This record gives sequence, structure tokens and C-alpha cells, in this order.
Amino acid sequence: MDVVSASRGTLKFILMLGLFLAFIAEGMIRAFWARIFGISQFELHRSRCESISRYSRRALRLLDIRVQSNVQDPVSPGLWVGNHLSYVDVLVIASVFPASFVTSVEVRNTPVLGWITRLAGCTHVERRSRDHLEQETRELRVILQSGIPLVLFPEGTSSSGREVLPFRPALFQSAVDSGASTHAFYLLHRYPGIAYHGDHEFFPHLWTLCQKDSFTVSDFIFIESFDSRAEDRKSLAARCHSAVTSTHASFTRAPESASIHLEPNRVGQVPGRSPTW
Repeated sequence: MDVVSASRGTLKFILMLGLFLAFIAEGMIRAFWARIFGISQFELHRSRCESISRYSRRALRLLDIRVQSNVQDPVSPGLWVGNHLSYVDVLVIASVFPASFVTSVEVRNTPVLGWITRLAGCTHVERRSRDHLEQETRELRVILQSGIPLVLFPEGTSSSGREVLPFRPALFQSAVDSGASTHAFYLLHRYPGIAYHGDHEFFPHLWTLCQKDSFTVSDFIFIESFDSRAEDRKSLAARCHSAVTSTHASFTRAPESASIHLEPNRVGQVPGRSPTW
């Protein structure tokens, strides 16, 4: 890596840290004003989702990541589920449409990332224990009933992308209880260095990602919608997993150099209405 590329990577890293700090500061001010003026929790949550969407687009521009998606307006509310590769997944999805995200308590306890996820209105769940499952399901059901799209990564962890891990069915109960539609999606990052898993640590990984000196593309692909009212949580999770693994197989069979052209009408535009917020 030459001096110019290294300097550019360092500048991108510093600007990314600046974005994080700006988001945290804006989130703290928003929470303060909400308390002062009695803004409802729904309006506060909605504004947090819109904020993370704006900041995600800025972050992706800094990281030289362009998003391709077959999702078009209007975007249906409901439970959105798919594969999980990296914290970049959140940036990609939020750049396509404002949404609320489900993440783990481990992330909540991570410096910087924890502050960001709390101020972004994420719901933190304990994936290793079922002790709080009923309360967590109830919280997710409230979000779904409010009309805010809710994104869940049911693998329970990020992976290298070589395979789609089994989907844990427990939190699908929120869609079954609320009657909200469930939408399966597939994420594909053309740059393998985006994958964040195993013993990766956030800041070293972000530093490495900022050193990337060319544009890359990430794809967010809507696959299919399911009627949650006609399913139990296990069968719903199984059907979504089957849809995502089939899509994964179709891309991994193709040559890596092949061009991916997303056709909204061919793959399927998400049915429904715009969220009422």
C-alpha cells in the first residue's frame, strides 16, 4: 500500500469515528428533547430509525460501498429476516429503508457499538438464554404492531458467508402473535473483507475496511413474503431458511466474476403499503 492510499484509509477511519460521535451526540440530544417535550416512545423510535438510515448512507459513502437492491417503495412493514455477515449488514439495510433492528446483549455491552445500538432504538436480546424470551417477544410484537419494519438475523451470529446457519425460531413468535408478514432477504457483499465473525474485533476490522482503496458493491435482495398467521414459529423459520439458503446456493454456484443484475419485478417487489410514520 502506497503513502497516498494509507493516508486516505486513515482519513476514512477518522471520518467514520466522527460519524459515530455525531450520531451518539444527536441521539443523546434527541432523547433529552423527548423527555422535555413529552414526545411519545413511538415517535422517538421512529425518529431513531430515520436517523440511523441517514447516517448509514453517509457511512457507506465513506467506505466506498454501493448498495444494489430490488426493494422499491412502498416498503411493507413486518418482520424482515435473512443471513448475517457483518455489522455492515445494518448499514446496508438501513440505507435502503428505515427500520428497527434486533441485536444481542453482547453488542449492547460493547464500547461504542453498544451506545450506537441503544441510541438507534435496537432491541437487545439474550440469545443464549430463554429466561427473557416472553418479554423480548412482547417488545418485538409492539414494534411490529406499530408498523415499523423490524429486522432480525435469526442465525444468532454473523458468519463468513460460506453457508447460511440454521435459523433460531424463538423470536419468529413475535410475527405469529402480531400477524405481521415475514419477509425473507439475502445479503451478498462482493468484498470478502466485510465479513465480521469469529475472533474479529470491531476497531481493527473497521480500520482494515477503511484501507480498501476501491469501490465495492453489496446486494440486499428481497426474496419472498410469508403470511405469519398461517404458520407456527418453527415452520415459519424453516420456510424462511429454505428461501435464503436457496438464494445463497444460486449465487455460490455462479462464477464470482459474474455480474448480478437485480430485477424488482422478476425477484418480486415487496407488497403492501408505506409505514404510517
